[in-house]
Amino acid sequence: MPSNSIRYICRSPERFGRCITTSFLLVGALFIGLAQAAIQPLWEGFDDAAHFSYIQQIVEKKSLPKYGDRLSGEIAEYLKFSPGPETLAARWTYKEFFAASIDDIEKVRSLVHAARDEAPRWRNGFVANWEAQQPPIYYLLMAPFYAVSKTWSPGDQMYLLRCASYSLAWLGLSLAAIFWPNDREASLPSPAPALWPLFFPMWFPEMARLGNDCVVVLLVAFAWIALTSGKNFAVLGCICGLGLLTKATFLPFVAAIAALLLYRRQVRELLIFIVVITAISGWWYAKQFFETGNVIGSIDQIMLSKMGGLLVNLRKNGSSELFASGFLYLFVTFLWGAISIPPLFFYAAVLLPLILLGWGYGRYVRRSVIRPTDWIPPLTFVGLLFGLINQMVVYIALWASLAIPGYYLHSFMPVFSRSVEQGLFGIKSSRTLERLMRVAVFAPLVFLPIAMFVQAQYFSGCSLQSSIVVYHNIFSGPCAGDLRTIFEHLSVLAFPFRAVVCFALGWTMLLIGSLMFKCSFLDEKGSEGQWTDIATRPSITALHEHL
Repeated sequence: MPSNSIRYICRSPERFGRCITTSFLLVGALFIGLAQAAIQPLWEGFDDAAHFSYIQQIVEKKSLPKYGDRLSGEIAEYLKFSPGPETLAARWTYKEFFAASIDDIEKVRSLVHAARDEAPRWRNGFVANWEAQQPPIYYLLMAPFYAVSKTWSPGDQMYLLRCASYSLAWLGLSLAAIFWPNDREASLPSPAPALWPLFFPMWFPEMARLGNDCVVVLLVAFAWIALTSGKNFAVLGCICGLGLLTKATFLPFVAAIAALLLYRRQVRELLIFIVVITAISGWWYAKQFFETGNVIGSIDQIMLSKMGGLLVNLRKNGSSELFASGFLYLFVTFLWGAISIPPLFFYAAVLLPLILLGWGYGRYVRRSVIRPTDWIPPLTFVGLLFGLINQMVVYIALWASLAIPGYYLHSFMPVFSRSVEQGLFGIKSSRTLERLMRVAVFAPLVFLPIAMFVQAQYFSGCSLQSSIVVYHNIFSGPCAGDLRTIFEHLSVLAFPFRAVVCFALGWTMLLIGSLMFKCSFLDEKGSEGQWTDIATRPSITALHEHL
């Protein structure tokens, strides 16, 4: 129980070591996220423009968007003068913009950094808001932040909204790490959730932007704590109902919990769980169905049905190459899929921890008694993967496009961290895996500064795109290695000083946390000294109890 956990956290040397390690990792993740929010110009976070329009419409029009509503005209007005995402038809690329006249550059600097009056800024644009189908919880939470910052500069307002969003995700990360379920008298703080942003750094661009995934993280953390530490399924139903009022991707997690209750034959608890969820979130999905004919109001599926359906369009646009590329795109964008991506060989730094954790997870599952709740992470993963593949098929049918990324999986980090922990215990059962992990734990610390630098190059117009679309050559460009020019260019559109300071603090904290994790976990010896092979080691279940 959380109240008991607070009494026991840091009471013993073991707990104190876990607390310090987890704290360094969490604080490091906080600062790296703030750096990511600072380095991106306006609208460059995934779907920033659509989410911003949703928030602005709530505050200024006092209404929720509906199918067919447009993006805010303020965005299109800004992009008449400034570089921005290609999907929004900006006037300039970043390279073209910084080759333009000083007057053009200074005009945009003023647009980004000058304070404004309180005049209403909502007006209909020309592009449909593709996030209009989203449930309202996240946007209602962000509305006060928009209202408070209405007279701020557009850059500062966007930074506040991004930081507020990231803080919600980081709070979910912290709750998962601090109130980690344990078989003993109270929860133990665990480095497994806190290690997630380090092992999978795509967490930072995914969460340090506008988007409802940050609230999904927080609610999944609450739900996971409620599921593993209590039996009040009405409370669990309330949390999951709010989750479904945040994003429809919560459904696979709800389905996994329902499957667990069915397996346990807890029919009464299942009915309570479903009734509470329906009472809280059912009205939204009924509304979407009656307004659009689609239970989640999916704009893509509505368009597909109007264009003749899935099979007709797949015959026209589908191909085996697209499907193969789509699966690769899902995997790669889970590892790292920001707007500018380092050359592929740098991916080894984030691929190695994933391979070792997967290998360790397989060892753990084969050698341990799996509790019923341990099936929640893989069941949730399968459900989410099915949903992403379904949406990938829809996109291929509509646009012959690969626009469905895998980074949405990060929003279920509190649940998937259980599999990470099991993977770590599996690694501890193998001398070879343990040695490899001692190196792999530091590999993402090499990747992170490279990935941030590549973003800085791109947004400052200092990188050249390679022959592989969206991948950028960090070694060539008009000012690829000129740090002063990169900083000066970025200061026109974003906040490079904030990014550098926050990143330096965060990276240092992650380094210290990684060293402490290596010393306290990976270098730890059993009671009989250094283990030599699987036959002479304690069982993984016993190791779990020991740690």
